[in-house]
Amino acid sequence: SAVRERMMMMGARVGAVATSLQGLQREQSQQGVGLRSDMVAAQQRLNYQMNEAQASLNQNDAAAVKKRLDAAERDLERLETFLGK
Repeated sequence: SAVRERMMMMGARVGAVATSLQGLQREQSQQGVGLRSDMVAAQQRLNYQMNEAQASLNQNDAAAVKKRLDAAERDLERLETFLGK
């Protein structure tokens, strides 16, 4: 389904962002600083929304999946912009 495809495509983007953020966190911790709190919060919201989207998908609730993916997309785009992707 289109919803499942969108979720898979977003999942790949989420993975790329997570990898980049981990690298940035390692780099910054070596310098004695932490990742910006708004970006940490965005990643936490993103992960929550993606988990909720998966749960809705498992329940065959396409409307709820779309709602969760729309919310996740906002944080994903914010993180991608922050990371220069």
